Amino acid sequence: MTTSYDFSQRSRLGRTAMLAMFLEFCYGYIWLIALFLLGLVSGVFDVDMAGWSYWLLVLFLPLDLVRAIWLACSTQFWVEGGMLHVERNFFFRREACTIPIDRIHSLRSRVNLLYRALDLEGLVLDSVASMKEEVTLILPNKQAEALRQWVNQQEHLLDSEFDSSAEILAADCPVGVSAHLAEVASVALSFSSIDKSSAQMTTEEQCWSYRYSLRQIILGALMQNHLRGLVYIWFIFSFVFDTISDLDLGFSPDTLAPDAVGWLESQVEVVEHGSQIISFLLILLAGYVISVLLLVGRHIYLNYHAEIKVWGNRVEWTGGLVTTMYKKIRFSKIITFTIKRNYLERIFNTSSVCLGVADYALDTEQREAGLINLNAFDDYDRLLHHWGGGREWIIPKLHARVGLFYTRLSFWLIVSVCASALLWDFGSALAGTVVGILLLFVGALRSYGIYRYSGVAATDRHLVVSSGALAEIDTWILIERVERMRITQAPWQRYTNACALKIDTMGRDFVLRSLDKTEVEHLIEVWIYLSKSSRERPV
Repeated sequence: MTTSYDFSQRSRLGRTAMLAMFLEFCYGYIWLIALFLLGLVSGVFDVDMAGWSYWLLVLFLPLDLVRAIWLACSTQFWVEGGMLHVERNFFFRREACTIPIDRIHSLRSRVNLLYRALDLEGLVLDSVASMKEEVTLILPNKQAEALRQWVNQQEHLLDSEFDSSAEILAADCPVGVSAHLAEVASVALSFSSIDKSSAQMTTEEQCWSYRYSLRQIILGALMQNHLRGLVYIWFIFSFVFDTISDLDLGFSPDTLAPDAVGWLESQVEVVEHGSQIISFLLILLAGYVISVLLLVGRHIYLNYHAEIKVWGNRVEWTGGLVTTMYKKIRFSKIITFTIKRNYLERIFNTSSVCLGVADYALDTEQREAGLINLNAFDDYDRLLHHWGGGREWIIPKLHARVGLFYTRLSFWLIVSVCASALLWDFGSALAGTVVGILLLFVGALRSYGIYRYSGVAATDRHLVVSSGALAEIDTWILIERVERMRITQAPWQRYTNACALKIDTMGRDFVLRSLDKTEVEHLIEVWIYLSKSSRERPV
């Protein structure tokens, strides 16, 4: 660890951090000024509107400078007793934040072009106590690296106090316990040596690493669901087309070259006499291609030079094309370990992995920033075993009944009939028939996928929830992170002994339908027994 920084003493943000904050504060006004100038040049705004740019510079920029100087000088941070303390003065209000190290669920950093030019790094530490970022510090690169290493060392000291509870579980097993629960205790005892060896790993030991290539990044983007991007592009095309058609651009045939006029007339004639279906398909294809290109570009921007480093007690991710991002999650803070495999991912023997932390108090932006998403990741089994998953099944997978398939198919049948009837009523018989058949076909595929993949299983430390429609999704959940399990039965399900199971965790709920009630009650009995031992494990 770098010893040139003493975090037990109060430290302030530097001058470069003050400059970075000032430029970030001004960023929004710069874009606003640019929009006004662009409107002035294009003639959309009057000449008097240019005065807004002047007043924005005169009024707001000095206020931003004072704000940046005040925050940089008033922000102090230090470490004391395993706690990270941050104090800020907002003119008439003083704010003090204290976060225990063991409550830090995610630590991430960002280095954009501005930070890279000023040799800075933005550190963000999140817990689950607030819907906003808990602590944000702009520090020099070396100081930020030293603070990260200190946090990792303190977390290792907490993890080194691990005391496996499997032996206690087996010793405290009641005399009259059922044979299956006695088997659960023996299985947990057999894994106690694995838990101890995992706890003895030091933070300085990097177990293994994984680096993405450009081919894998592009492949991971192409394997994702493109339908959402296609819908977005379709709405954008519709908005742009409606907007352009309503504008008077000032063009006339007299201002255009004769060749251009002839080409436009020929195109208009083709469109007028062409097939509407072919035109619609061509527009749809163009939107699809553009959406895929945007999706690939976004993945390259976020994951360029991405690398995963797995240590004894944590996993780290770095990557980014323009802005270099850093994320770190302790293994003990991982709530869910999700593995998704669609048809393309099965062909290429890869998967999409998502490591999630507790997020019941986080907003959407903070939740997405705190996750570690790995697309086209072909070493998921190794990472799962390192986290502690992939053990012997105590309860094999409880599959959904076939009634789930017929229920979902009936819903899609009603939707397809209503859509067809609506289009037929508008006089489009062909479109109504095609749309009805297409909806029924898609609904049948989704219904069968939900019925095939839906289920739940259990190991000595995890619940594994399987879901998905067109892709198989397995979510591993720590036993100690399951807050509640609830059984619900509809009146007609009582005659078939079917039920729905709802699993509540820290921020994410899972609902499994059309399961056998007897098997679910047995699963809950095992979960209660295992959760008693997990209370002694360190969180």
